[in-house]
Amino acid sequence: MSLNVSSWFIEQARAPVSSPIRRFTIGGSDYSSTVIRWPSLGSKAGAIDLGTTVVVLGNVDNALSFFVGCDHFLTTSCEITLGFSHPDSGEEAISLFMGTPSNLVFARDGKELRIQLQGKTKRLTDTSLGTEAESGGVDFTNSAYYPSDLAWTLITCYGQMSSLESDANPDVQYSEWAEWQDSNRIRDIRVKAYLKGERIFQVLNTLATMDGRIISFQNGKLRFRDPFVSFNPEHPSFPLESILDLSVSLDPERITNHFFVEADYDPETSRFITQFSQVNSASQAVFGKRSGRFSSRGVWFSSARDAQYLVEDRLRFGARPLPEVHVKVPLGGVLELSPGDVVSLTHSGFGWAGRLFRVVEQSLNLDNALADLRLSEAQNRRWQFESTVSSFSLHTPMLIRVGSDALLGLGEQAGTNPVLRNESGGYFQETGLYATALLAINETELLLGGPPSSGSPQALLQRSSDAGSSAVTVASLAVNLTTVHHIFEVRSGSYLASANSGAIYRSTDGGSSWNLTQTISGAYHINRFFQPFSGTLWGGTGYSNFLFGKGLFIWESQDDGISWSRVHIVQDSGNYWCSGFHSLPDSEYLLATFGGDITEIGVWRSKITSSSSIGWTLVLSRGSFSEVLVTPSGHLLCGFFEETTLNGGAIYRSLDLGSGWIEDAQLTKQGNIALIVNSDTTLDVYVSRMSVGTRTDRYRNFNPDQLG
Repeated sequence: MSLNVSSWFIEQARAPVSSPIRRFTIGGSDYSSTVIRWPSLGSKAGAIDLGTTVVVLGNVDNALSFFVGCDHFLTTSCEITLGFSHPDSGEEAISLFMGTPSNLVFARDGKELRIQLQGKTKRLTDTSLGTEAESGGVDFTNSAYYPSDLAWTLITCYGQMSSLESDANPDVQYSEWAEWQDSNRIRDIRVKAYLKGERIFQVLNTLATMDGRIISFQNGKLRFRDPFVSFNPEHPSFPLESILDLSVSLDPERITNHFFVEADYDPETSRFITQFSQVNSASQAVFGKRSGRFSSRGVWFSSARDAQYLVEDRLRFGARPLPEVHVKVPLGGVLELSPGDVVSLTHSGFGWAGRLFRVVEQSLNLDNALADLRLSEAQNRRWQFESTVSSFSLHTPMLIRVGSDALLGLGEQAGTNPVLRNESGGYFQETGLYATALLAINETELLLGGPPSSGSPQALLQRSSDAGSSAVTVASLAVNLTTVHHIFEVRSGSYLASANSGAIYRSTDGGSSWNLTQTISGAYHINRFFQPFSGTLWGGTGYSNFLFGKGLFIWESQDDGISWSRVHIVQDSGNYWCSGFHSLPDSEYLLATFGGDITEIGVWRSKITSSSSIGWTLVLSRGSFSEVLVTPSGHLLCGFFEETTLNGGAIYRSLDLGSGWIEDAQLTKQGNIALIVNSDTTLDVYVSRMSVGTRTDRYRNFNPDQLG
């Protein structure tokens, strides 16, 4: 609910018995007392065409005859409002319809006036974009656009609605539009358009369908809502005593378990270049194949990848029969609602206890003060956007928990990596420290590695006793060592730190002092340490010298990190870095890589053939993880990150210990991703969006076994 009303108004609207006040004004003057018959106002999700409505007024004393002699009254704004009268502060109301007279009829010898009103969206419903002539189209094909941005251009430039970019915009609920734009940037959905005669509202409805938005008109403004339910929200309820009538229908014909989308349309040849479809076999086994299709030659997806979101949403939420509920309630109880809003229903006969339903259509009968609503079972994307948590793009592989309610991360900037802290899920703040590697020893003690200040060429190892608020230097590395890549705690209690040029440092006193143990190679360094089941130590390489570092190797230490030897050749060519290790329940291992080319990015699974022989097989040619989580059912859940914005990060799940993988398309192309398990078993995803500027967002999933 985004109405600009008081909590008192909401209480009145939700009360089982209420007495709303109807107002009809012409040019700001109240003519409510002359109304003989109030109209019924209808709206539904996916249709912003308000059309017209008719108000019937009495003109016994000729008080309305001024319309005949004064033409300018035909352009005067008329408004229908409904509200409540507060005993102290007076009347509070919301606008149900706003427009100008489009037709007036004086009937019954002039004693009755029927005013037909054209809604405020007249420009959206009447304006054609381009012409039907071959050469007269409005061209949006030179670039790929966010659906929100194309909608904004159509609303403001062609529909002549206000372009004010704040919530003071009189025509558009700007904050909701901005949220839509933000969602487009995060998911990176793009469309193109070539319009020849389409009306603005038709194109807006198409964009809403393509991008899963509900566009409606309420309280004098266009609204834009995500059609999916947020987690743990407070929704208005319809107690049984307030429902005058209720019916429930289940229609198998509404099932869609195979959906087809055409994308990449070529307006010159009038042909689609690419097509995207997907099959939901589980539903088909029960209900048979029931196909749906989306195709639009006015607006189309710029690629099949963009179309994937629409396909998966339709299959995720349309592959089973969902109840459709019709309810009739007193008018006052729905004043705060509009299509897209969610309500709670409790009905013991159907086994509903606070079941969530979304308003998809409503009719408000102002004459008898009743409302009819059509409700569809509310659906939920498993990942719910929570908030933007940082103005930095976090280096997500270095995101660590300190204590029970704080996170530390590294901000990615050119030439510097500030240490950032997030308290209790809030906003990340700079601590004044800098690092390229972090390791939490316990709730308050922390090891940091890297340049001690912005732009410093000297790498240090530091220790903090106050969870990163301050730090003291415990070791200054050699002059040529400028980067600490990884700090690792060995099961024995010692600590290892790797730097560029192959340097490995070791501490046996809890990180208070450090000694150089070995330099493995001038062209390589250890990018990730790991301790396998055998108790030995592994180090996966990265390259310190781009010209000479080729391949991916694993070095091993059998003496707690004092000496090292190369034992595994994962790849003997290519610019690979090791970005993560993980132990599997079957005593095998996963290894993640990234490198200078897309072919060098992937996940490898070990195959132990003997005590001294381990082979590695590429099982996923996408992304590189910094950690793997095991869900309650035993699934592997990986948050992948990629340094390039071409492919972006993603979340993958494996049901068979890493041999096969399922992608969660909802968070695909999100940038760098980190997974954090909360104390309440919920799962947070931190997404670093380098492609849309410096920022990091947080998503939440209340069931990590269910993606998308």
